[in-house]
Amino acid sequence: MPKQEPTNKHLKDLKKRVASSSQNPGIYRWLDKNGNVIYIGKANNLRNRLRSYLTEPDKSAGLPAEARSAQAGPWKLMMHKQITDFDVTVTNSELEALVLETNLIKENKPKYNVLMKDDKSYLFVQISKEPYPQIEIVRKGVEPNTIGFGPFTGKMDIRKTLDMLLYLLIMQKMTQKWKLDLLIRI
Repeated sequence: MPKQEPTNKHLKDLKKRVASSSQNPGIYRWLDKNGNVIYIGKANNLRNRLRSYLTEPDKSAGLPAEARSAQAGPWKLMMHKQITDFDVTVTNSELEALVLETNLIKENKPKYNVLMKDDKSYLFVQISKEPYPQIEIVRKGVEPNTIGFGPFTGKMDIRKTLDMLLYLLIMQKMTQKWKLDLLIRI
């Protein structure tokens, strides 16, 4: 007799609740039987994202259990067995969801959020309000009396953007100087 794979007895109820979830952006929290948050994620469409967790690996393809496990990933399969409930918070934008997700992960330290457990945070560009402004890339948010942009996920993208802005500012100054030179000659 083939070995039965353990299933989550809460899946049927969870699928019903997910079907009536919002399709807006936001964050979701998967909870275990004790009500502890075990995973926090963000989504542009909460219903679709939650549904993706509750869809079991494709049994119709005739794959053996080991192949289906590799298809879903071991952490997702373990979490799948432990979830008994979920909670959502709808946000106005995907960016708002990103910031909220980051803060909640740091606050709750869920078991399965391995990517953000290293206490890194998102990057911001900070510009001082001085006659000769200083531009900095910072991780802990912008300081008072500065102008901030972000959050950004990659330092290289910020550097490329700042390089392009610097190039454009230099070109603008050169163009203004050339126009002034032409006016003086006329």
